[in-house]
Amino acid sequence: MDMKIKVTVIGPLSEYFDGQKTREIYLSGEAALGNILDQAGLPREKYSFAIVNGIKVNAAYIAKENDEVVVFPLISGG
Repeated sequence: MDMKIKVTVIGPLSEYFDGQKTREIYLSGEAALGNILDQAGLPREKYSFAIVNGIKVNAAYIAKENDEVVVFPLISGG
């Protein structure tokens, strides 16, 4: 069964989405969020965490139909 999730990237991560902030991703079955973001072209070393439907999750989270994912870049500074 195909399912759709919406992925929004924050700040400089949009370069991996061809300058777009949001992308709909279609999945043919269950998949872990880390694998989904890998396939979407987001290098794991470039983001720090993700929120799904308002809750912080890890890369092992199994995506569900109509999930809304927000991915945050690494934050650095002094």
